[in-house]
Amino acid sequence: PSIITFGGVKDGSTDFLDYVSILNLKTREISQVELKNKTACYRRGHSACLYEESQIIIFGGKSSNETFNETAVIDIRENQNDDCNTLDFRSLS
Repeated sequence: PSIITFGGVKDGSTDFLDYVSILNLKTREISQVELKNKTACYRRGHSACLYEESQIIIFGGKSSNETFNETAVIDIRENQNDDCNTLDFRSLS
C-alpha cells in the first residue's frame, strides 16, 4: 500500500512543488518523481484522486500568483519501470 501526492509547498518556505511523491506504507520510504513534461505546474490547494489504480486526476489549485481552473491526469503506471522520470502527463482542460 502507498500514499501518492502531487504538488504542495516545501516546508518552511513559499517554494511550490511540481512532482509526485510516493510513500510506501510498509517500508516508510518516500520516493520523489519529477514529471517528464512540466505541463502540470507547481501548485497547492488542489484536489486529486486516484483513478483505476494508475492515474492521478488533479483539479484546480493555486500558485503564488495564479488560481488554476483546469483538470489534468498524471499516469503513474510508468513509475513501475526503473526510470522514474517517464511519467506521462496529459492535460484535459
